[in-house]
Amino acid sequence: MIESLPLDTPLAPIKRLHALLDLEPTGVIGEFHGPSEWMSTGRVFGGQLLGQSIMAAARLVDGDRAPHALQMMFVRGGETSHGVTYRPR
Repeated sequence: MIESLPLDTPLAPIKRLHALLDLEPTGVIGEFHGPSEWMSTGRVFGGQLLGQSIMAAARLVDGDRAPHALQMMFVRGGETSHGVTYRPR
């Protein structure tokens, strides 16, 4: 499981985006894990969290349905040295 995707990882921009959005199931029903994009600030980029959240939500519903709303609050900054785990609430 990739925890962080460093900027020096040689990937084309679209492949880099696909790698960030390709969440892995953790084995717990409805739970997914994704890598963090390395940022010079050491904090996870909010857009990454939004994109990965939509991907996790889309994997929890039937293929003919799609998520249509998202609400997030960023209480604390996430560290890029760790991946992100998404759990249904």
